[in-house]
Amino acid sequence: MIAREVMAPLMFGGLVIFLLIGYPVAFSLAAVGLVFGIIGIELGYFQFALLQALPERVFGIMANDLLLAIPSSRSWAPSSNGAASPKTCSTASVSSSGRCAGASPMR
Repeated sequence: MIAREVMAPLMFGGLVIFLLIGYPVAFSLAAVGLVFGIIGIELGYFQFALLQALPERVFGIMANDLLLAIPSSRSWAPSSNGAASPKTCSTASVSSSGRCAGASPMR
């Protein structure tokens, strides 16, 4: 059985894990809240009737354009192989091998 004092740090850890996986903030907040809500009901910390407002709250979070616009960690991570990303390579500088003319060779 999970103690009530441990639930908040576990929720924070779960949120960090969801964000590091790359999900948008809005979906991460909704998923962590739903999962820990179900855990709280199963452990008897509160009753199911308290989740009646959940659809409005989840919709409110997901309708927030700012939370949906925060990029996931995969979209801005640099390339691990040292090659130039397609965004920085213009069509004119692509060689016949399909790589950027100024790209460093793979290591």
